[in-house]
Amino acid sequence: MPHNYWAKVGRVAIYSPDLLPSFIADSLTSPLEPRPVKLPKYKLEELLANWNPEMKRSKEDEEWLEMRPAGKEIW
Repeated sequence: MPHNYWAKVGRVAIYSPDLLPSFIADSLTSPLEPRPVKLPKYKLEELLANWNPEMKRSKEDEEWLEMRPAGKEIW
């Protein structure tokens, strides 16, 4: 994020000490600006422990597997 963003956060924090810094930062962020999403991390052992080779694929999974490459994937 640009330095002026943090300057704004600091300025608002000085003049509004009752507001939480996280609230100030969220308020100054544009709703159109993408926010980072924390994704869960999995270990291969955890994924394999829940895998069942007899389980049927969902319609969404089947459609995904049938799709053509969208970029430079090796197919």
